[in-house]
Amino acid sequence: MGVQKFKKSVVEDIRNQFISFRLPSVYTIKVTTMKQMKHRSRSEIIGAILEAANGGGATKTTIMYKAVLSYEYMKEYLLSLVEDELVEYEQGRMTYRTTAKGMRLLQLYNNMNEMVQTANPRSVKKSNDLLFI
Repeated sequence: MGVQKFKKSVVEDIRNQFISFRLPSVYTIKVTTMKQMKHRSRSEIIGAILEAANGGGATKTTIMYKAVLSYEYMKEYLLSLVEDELVEYEQGRMTYRTTAKGMRLLQLYNNMNEMVQTANPRSVKKSNDLLFI
């Protein structure tokens, strides 16, 4: 139960792994993404929220960061999406999840963007697996 001593190189390796884990490059990517998304339409924002809530569920904070929204906008859009049964709130887990209806809308949205991209490939940018015009 005594204090275990490590060689200096082992301690430095652990510290370097911890530092590299704590400072992901995602922060730089988010700043670039926000600069590219000057003004988005309502459908683009809804698509981003549906994508963020897709899968095992997402907290409000996760949705805010993935969809690049302020807290106020995120609340407004989530309320609307829940009312329209595109997203459901999981009470026990305190997460939001895209419903089957929401998944169908997301699929249609992505298909529409793919068609627009083939018609005019220079006007479309890709971000978070969704295509934004």
